[in-house]
Amino acid sequence: MSSSQMLFRLLLPVTMVVPISIGYLVHSPRQARAEEVASAGSLSFFADEQDAPTLLGRLNADPEIAFIVPDGPRMPPPDAPLPPPSSPTGDRRESRLVVALATCPWGSDGYWQQWRAVRPMDGLKDGEYTLWHISAGPLARSVGREWHLIADPLVGWTTERPLCTPALMPAATIRLQLVTRHAAYTAQERATVRPLNGYWLNGDLLVASDFQWSAASLEVGGSLQTTRWVAGLQDWFSRNTVALQARHSTEVFWAFPSALKRLKSGTPYDSRGFELDESIRRAP
Repeated sequence: MSSSQMLFRLLLPVTMVVPISIGYLVHSPRQARAEEVASAGSLSFFADEQDAPTLLGRLNADPEIAFIVPDGPRMPPPDAPLPPPSSPTGDRRESRLVVALATCPWGSDGYWQQWRAVRPMDGLKDGEYTLWHISAGPLARSVGREWHLIADPLVGWTTERPLCTPALMPAATIRLQLVTRHAAYTAQERATVRPLNGYWLNGDLLVASDFQWSAASLEVGGSLQTTRWVAGLQDWFSRNTVALQARHSTEVFWAFPSALKRLKSGTPYDSRGFELDESIRRAP
């Protein structure tokens, strides 16, 4: 059992009201120098719906990773009656809303949302995920202008303001933005889906997904644990995907097998402006 897990077993399964500084915990000079070795970063990749189970299998098999997910329906604040919650964005038909990437499925209407960390995850749909890197230390949530430690994320907590994200401090979190769709909208989707995503209005497009991680830590050595985990993730990508080197850049986009077939067959791609055509042609 890791030190982080031992800490959670010693605490009651409720949110600890322990305000902490946004500047994170103060370490000794030697500890601080060690923490400076860690750094934030990202890893970009292409995956389609056939590749998603492979990625999910990797994350579900990792004992250091849990997914932060909504836990039950939204609720009104205690003693504060509200009108019925607004319809999810996807049900709003009054306008042809187009967004670059929809990450929040509802509006801010005053309702609270419960969250908890879970593992394993049943499936991965397109969207933005927050992962808890358990070995990197505890999580902290935003409460007004303060940050409070979450005693046991596996039990859960509630956001106390109208947010569609878990409002977590960056420490010990990893963000996954997953986009597996590549097909242009059908006529039926254009008439019924809200919001529409600007990526697929004008034709097929394979969009790069990515992991992003922070160097923040609430525990001595926590950020170095994340650096170690990232190295393992990069090694896994090097063995299970193909590296596409951007032209005139050190940027690399990893391609899962099915996504690579689509790229080599000529499916247009969005790689944040990096040119990958030559690497795609040379890829095995």
